[in-house]
Amino acid sequence: MLLNRGPPNLAAALSLRVNPMQLASLVKRLISAPVLVAVVALSGCAHTLRHDVTVFHDWPGAGLARTYRFERKPDQQDSLKYSTYERVIADELRAAGFVPSENPNLAISFDYVTKPRYVRYIDNGPMFTPYLGYGVGGRRSSFYFSAPLWGWPYHSYEYELERHQRVLSIEMSDLHAQPLKKIYEATATSSGAEPAMVAALPLLMRAILADFPGRSGVARQIDLDLDAQEAPAPAK
Repeated sequence: MLLNRGPPNLAAALSLRVNPMQLASLVKRLISAPVLVAVVALSGCAHTLRHDVTVFHDWPGAGLARTYRFERKPDQQDSLKYSTYERVIADELRAAGFVPSENPNLAISFDYVTKPRYVRYIDNGPMFTPYLGYGVGGRRSSFYFSAPLWGWPYHSYEYELERHQRVLSIEMSDLHAQPLKKIYEATATSSGAEPAMVAALPLLMRAILADFPGRSGVARQIDLDLDAQEAPAPAK
């Protein structure tokens, strides 16, 4: 006599009569399959980060040499953090064709801020609940494993993640204009799991300088490669 402790609707689903070793192998394959699909899908994805960039400018044209000096606000004068960020900004400016000078055409200032925020996500996934049973009878004992193949119910999963919005603002003024005239201002924003500005700053500046000076009054989205270690050389 066969004693089956599985669910009463076992016959309505796919039933496999396997020994314990076969059961372990089957469960391992069922668990590994979706993981393998996810790995294959992710392997083809580029490692990029999206930046939202807004620019306003009254750029005088190609005749203005891109020589500059940094100008600091009073609260930035003795900041070691600002000095570090200044060097990062200078590297990106150099890659875009800007040159520091003792007699510059441009005064460049920048500011930055990190804003924490929480993002709510809602995912829908199948509720996969396999049925396990054990039977004894005849010449051998067996495990029964069943799982529905169609009509799986779906469940909504809601969760929150902490994200950090990193914002970089840049201003450029014409030092030879009387009075001093602001000719360029831009803001770049990115979002990530880490609040540290030092890692985000190069890409924020690179996004601002993409297609410099760009179209005034137009918001753009710039996707930058996270694997790129250095800023691209300026176009000639």
